[in-house]
Amino acid sequence: MGSRSVWLCVAVWMVFVLCLGCEEQPAEKQAAPPEEKAEVKKAPQPAAPIKKAEKAKPARKTRVTVAKITPPPRPEPAKKEPAKKAVEPEKKVAVPKPKTPPAIGPCKAEEKVWIVDDFEKGNNYWQVETWANPATLSIADGELKVELSGGKQDKSAIARAASLDMSDRSKLMLDVRNNTKKDVKLAIAFMTGGSNTFFETEPATVKPGTNKSISFDLKSEKFKSAATGWKHSAKLSDANAVKRVVILVYGDNKGEVRLDNIRFEK
Repeated sequence: MGSRSVWLCVAVWMVFVLCLGCEEQPAEKQAAPPEEKAEVKKAPQPAAPIKKAEKAKPARKTRVTVAKITPPPRPEPAKKEPAKKAVEPEKKVAVPKPKTPPAIGPCKAEEKVWIVDDFEKGNNYWQVETWANPATLSIADGELKVELSGGKQDKSAIARAASLDMSDRSKLMLDVRNNTKKDVKLAIAFMTGGSNTFFETEPATVKPGTNKSISFDLKSEKFKSAATGWKHSAKLSDANAVKRVVILVYGDNKGEVRLDNIRFEK
């Protein structure tokens, strides 16, 4: 056989095989249409009863406390300090010393009467003694007005410094106007010598009203002092060196006593 025949046989055989293979394949199954599901209708349910709307309860009122807020204080504007002046040296001012009341005396021996005070010029040189009851002194109508305040002590006392030699004097006299409603007891005391020994006369009774020339005997032996145990049984010693004259008003009386024309006589 020729080659040409051989190729022809091969081609026929191949066609045959191909045809045989096509017949053996089963026909593709056609997809079945989807089954339609029967619709199941549900029975209608009864409608739920409509509830009546409840009345809304009124809301409780809440008490609100409002705190008071105090605003903070406003800051004060800064004060402008004045410009500092140059420091000047301190000037020393002389402070006047308190004037010491003039002392009584010295007095002339040839004069029969020594007027200590008549208060006509309005000057007062007497002072209240702090160891006795308080009193107030002033000049009124040419007299020394002594306003008595009473107190815990049994007397009030006023005094004046002195520089006296009264060794030749026999008595001290003065006028007294008692403006209280009671009798008062009045005494005179002297502080004498280098140790200022205190000697006091016996008291004189001064009735309410005007009492002229109340007299105290300077030569008496009825002075009292610490040396006698404050008994009236001594003479006045160192009468030539009297340093202080004291007038005493006894009692706790409150009121006014006026003194005038205080004098020493021979």
